[in-house]
Amino acid sequence: MQRRRFVRSAVMVAVALQVVGTGVLGAQTATGVNSVEATVSGSVISVTGSATFVETPTVVGTDPAGDATVPGIGSDVTQLTISRPAGTNNLVFTMDIADAIPVLFGVPETILYTWGLNVDTAGASSEYSVQAWRTAQYDRPGGLDPVIRVLSHPAAGSFDVVGYFSGTMADGKVTATVPRSSINADTGTVLSVGSRGVGTTAGAIGFAYFNNNLGGDGAFIEEYTVPGPTVRLGIAPAGTPPELVPLTVSATVNVTTGAFNGFLPKPAGSGEYVVAAEACYHADACGSGSTTVTVS
Repeated sequence: MQRRRFVRSAVMVAVALQVVGTGVLGAQTATGVNSVEATVSGSVISVTGSATFVETPTVVGTDPAGDATVPGIGSDVTQLTISRPAGTNNLVFTMDIADAIPVLFGVPETILYTWGLNVDTAGASSEYSVQAWRTAQYDRPGGLDPVIRVLSHPAAGSFDVVGYFSGTMADGKVTATVPRSSINADTGTVLSVGSRGVGTTAGAIGFAYFNNNLGGDGAFIEEYTVPGPTVRLGIAPAGTPPELVPLTVSATVNVTTGAFNGFLPKPAGSGEYVVAAEACYHADACGSGSTTVTVS
């Protein structure tokens, strides 16, 4: 069940995919099976094929424009999204900003953008923060390209620098592209708001983010479950509609290419059988394909 929490300006994104039908497809706009082949190999049915996994960022939070503590300085958050682009092992955090200001001399923002995260994998929780800024901080100079930093928080009041990654600040959006491994976010991991909150902090250049906090903005956000590509296989007697074939085996999937392979038990009786494959990137984003195989 998803939970809502009120936090300082929040950013979280999710992945929403659509359903694709069966058969060999050309360019796809949704998750689905491109092809599936099945052959008898000894005591098993060998299944190979190709799937396309499509993701679009999912909105997990919205907030009205014009409610920032200090308007007109780039701190007014309006929409929050998180995505795991298909074919990658990254998470992309996106924050839409209503009052983004133009770049002047390469360093316009006096804003620190922060995503405080609670990362829950199989019941074990840990906390991280994803930060973005342009003004000079610590050992990082200010400039046109933003600094994206990930921190871990092993204990209250402490942090360790995990690493520096890529991101953008342009066209009213702040994005941070973070490897899943940097925050231990496996497929199925649930991301929620950490104790440090998610939001914007307005201040002056330098360390004033922490010493001269002028406030920021607030929004509601929901939990986000990290999606991942899966393919499940099944076999049934000829005449069984593909959508009714029980899916009993998980195939091995190449995250980058979408190629998959797996093995089904060979039926005891001879004759023709339907082999079905269902590809999913998200629980609500699946597509299927099928073929036939003759058992002698």
